[in-house]
Amino acid sequence: MENENFPANEAGQQEESVNLRQYWHVILERRWLVLTTFVSVFILCLIYLYKAPRIYEATTRLQIDRESEGLLYIKDAFAAESRELDYLQTQYKNLTSRMLINSVIAKLNLTNDDRYMGARDFSKAVANDITVAPIRLSRLVDIKVEHTDPKQAAAIANELVTKFIENNLDQKRLQSVNMVTWLRTEASTLKTNVAAADKALQLYMEKFNNVSVQENQNIVLQALKAAQEELIRCQSRAVIAQSVDEEVQSLIKNGTPITNLPQVNSDTLIKELKGKLALKESELASLLKRYKDKWQPVMQTRADIESLKNSIATSAENIVSGIAAEAKLTQAQFVVMQKMTEQLKGEQLKLGGLRIDFDALNREADLKKILESNILKSLQEMELQSNSKINNMRIVDPALVPFKPVKPRVTLTLLMGVMGGLAAGCGLAFFVNYLDDSIKTQEDVELYLRLPFLGYVPNIKTNSVIERDLQAHTHPQSNSSEGFRTIRAALSLMPDA
Repeated sequence: MENENFPANEAGQQEESVNLRQYWHVILERRWLVLTTFVSVFILCLIYLYKAPRIYEATTRLQIDRESEGLLYIKDAFAAESRELDYLQTQYKNLTSRMLINSVIAKLNLTNDDRYMGARDFSKAVANDITVAPIRLSRLVDIKVEHTDPKQAAAIANELVTKFIENNLDQKRLQSVNMVTWLRTEASTLKTNVAAADKALQLYMEKFNNVSVQENQNIVLQALKAAQEELIRCQSRAVIAQSVDEEVQSLIKNGTPITNLPQVNSDTLIKELKGKLALKESELASLLKRYKDKWQPVMQTRADIESLKNSIATSAENIVSGIAAEAKLTQAQFVVMQKMTEQLKGEQLKLGGLRIDFDALNREADLKKILESNILKSLQEMELQSNSKINNMRIVDPALVPFKPVKPRVTLTLLMGVMGGLAAGCGLAFFVNYLDDSIKTQEDVELYLRLPFLGYVPNIKTNSVIERDLQAHTHPQSNSSEGFRTIRAALSLMPDA
């Protein structure tokens, strides 16, 4: 495979060498055309360098800080909902704004400047000479101005940046004044609104005779809580008393003597009377052992015993009646307390409805007071800000008068003239060669005429026709004679010759 590819590679290299040689021959053949074109282009470059006006460039360096870097900066006073990059890009565009450039034109009287006198649009003409070049990864920006007069270039650059800084400061002052005016108007309006809200709240409280509607000061709510607690106690007492009364009546219906009821026996007075009755009965039994029934002490003891029994019976009846009365009384107290609780609940519900309106008026008054406080605070800060003359832009390096022109660039122009002249000459040579359809080489004969090549005769340099026709006879050793002999030999060797 290597042996097979080798001839192909060799043929390719040979073909490339032939092509390069052909190109070189074309250039040599058209060398005067190439040289003439090169010299013409180079002379045009020299003429341009000689006649082109000298342009000088002056540069002023400006620093643009953040809005928040001022000493008395108020947060969100001039806030714009844009990113910092947008802010910088906006300022770069403002540096070439028509209004700013017109102010510079009026200040420096550029309408009479020779460079701009023929311009239809002075602002656009001046703007074309201004270049804004931000310095990467910094807040610095170079403002470059080109002009045929170096002093005028420096003056335009410095005046442009100075006017830009003044306009920025004036705009801040105007915004501060407008903001202060607006804040003062809002403060006056809010003051009136706060007074109206407080008056409405006071009239509402006077209308419903309700000085305190807060939960910790609500008398109705406290009374309702106390009534609910007392209602529970009354209900408990009524249930207990009703149960005791029902138990007593049940025992009486079942035949239990009234004096033997547990509620009666537990009474202190009954216990005392029964104790006295037992003593009297014991005393009577002792007397009957010695005396007769008609004896006066015996009769007196019997009377005392009967009196004690009557007292016990009366006290027992009173106890039973008291139990029934207590049951009725506790039930009546429960009913009364229940009505009182329901009344307090109604008043509390009514008070809750009043409290909704009261809280709404109270919240509105508080909100207006907070707004008034914030507006007054912002007003004080804005007044301080308007009194201070802080600018976030400053000149780092003013423009100096340049000594050397930046245009035209001599070295670059000459280099471009040399390269352009060579390229134009070579291109023109190849183009003329492309248009030339005359036969010149053996390859042209074989390729275009498709005839065998017999040979060639060099140009015979002579003005005599006779000498030219007898060249082979008069000069048998010349190249021309040798060319004739080669052609004759080729003709004699042809099959059909």
